[in-house]
Amino acid sequence: MKKSNELKKSIKKNKKKHEHSVEFKKGDLFYSVQHCHYTIKSVKGKKVKIKAHDRYDFTEFRRPLNTMANVANNLGYLLERNKITYPYSWSVNFSIRT
Repeated sequence: MKKSNELKKSIKKNKKKHEHSVEFKKGDLFYSVQHCHYTIKSVKGKKVKIKAHDRYDFTEFRRPLNTMANVANNLGYLLERNKITYPYSWSVNFSIRT
C-alpha cells in the first residue's frame, strides 16, 4: 500500500490526536528518514494538520556489513558510542488538503 493511502486511511479513522508511524523501505526517504512518527493534530473539513517527528539515535550495531544502510547506521553507532556525535530529534508541522 502506498504511504499516501496509509495516511488517508489514518485520517479517516482518527479525527483527533493519535500517534502513528511509517517506515520507508527504499529510496531517498529510506536513507534519510527510514522511520518516523506522525500525529494527526486536527481535521477541519478537507484540511489536515500533521506533525512528523523522530529521534535519531543509533542503539545497535547492524549486520550484514555489506549494505549501505547498515554501514551508515554502524558509523552513527560508533560515533555516538565514542561521544563524537550525539542523538538529536527533529519535527515538522504541515497542513495538507485531502
